[in-house]
Amino acid sequence: MWLSAVSDVTFHALTICILVYFMMSFTEYLHTIAYGKWACLLSQSKWFGYLFAALLGVIPGCVGAFACVTLYTHGLISLGAIVACMVATCGDEAFILLSLTPQVALWLFCLLFGLGLVAGFITDKLFVNSPKCCTLDIHQEEHKAILTLQMSVAKVCFLCMALLLIALGFFTRLGGNGSFKVVFLCLSCLHFFLIIFSSKHFLKVHILKHIVRKHLGKIFLWTWGFMLLTHFAVQYVDVQSWITANKWWLLLLACSVGILPESGPNIVFVTLFYAQMLPFPILLANSVVQDGHGMLPLLAESKKDFFLIKSINFALGLLVGAISLFFWG
Repeated sequence: MWLSAVSDVTFHALTICILVYFMMSFTEYLHTIAYGKWACLLSQSKWFGYLFAALLGVIPGCVGAFACVTLYTHGLISLGAIVACMVATCGDEAFILLSLTPQVALWLFCLLFGLGLVAGFITDKLFVNSPKCCTLDIHQEEHKAILTLQMSVAKVCFLCMALLLIALGFFTRLGGNGSFKVVFLCLSCLHFFLIIFSSKHFLKVHILKHIVRKHLGKIFLWTWGFMLLTHFAVQYVDVQSWITANKWWLLLLACSVGILPESGPNIVFVTLFYAQMLPFPILLANSVVQDGHGMLPLLAESKKDFFLIKSINFALGLLVGAISLFFWG
């Protein structure tokens, strides 16, 4: 029984991890295509800055948040705009939520986008931040990541891996069942074609060094660990009753964990929500506060701005969570 449960959870976590890898690859690829082509549009108006930053934030993963930090540190967007981005983003958890329950994920993204716009506007009314140097370096090698059929050892290795994932999706229980299996196979085929049109630079720097080395291992371990813990916890502990009795403390905990500039710990709220043990307002509050590790570059640039933005997001997360939890029941 234990071995069977561990095996099921492991295959489920692997499936989620691979789906996250596919979506991260697509996101990174699309971001690379548009790299440096939108900075000149940001001088049009502050509201355009809020809108653009929130759109970048809604993009699952950290690339949108990293882009906003770059724009902010180079004086191209305001403090309110980067707050809008960080409210709208929920880091790598967005990929996991999309793979588990896409409909809820899309509703959450819409709510975060709207909250980000409001938070950005109010922030610029309340705070006046000093302008920064307005320079933005564009690395030309980024544009070599697309539309190239040139073969390399790296590309051959990635193509073999892509074919292996397609085969595993067809012939094993990896990828789940029914419609979940169809989605897995479609994404794996799209991933194969993405590899064909990717350069050596994109494969090595963006996929291998960034996605695989920095993200996938941690995502799998956190997802597997929390799913396993949840699976056995419901058999011995009345988790649902405990959460119902302590929902306000849980709200404070969810917002506090969201302050950490890291994706892993926040996965527990996604897995509990997916297991129908956590109310949506708690997930919403955690998503408002947390931004994965999108804020880490800003921590290196300006600790003052880092803690100011985190404080604004924490206050908003508590407020939104408390109001929605009050009406949720």
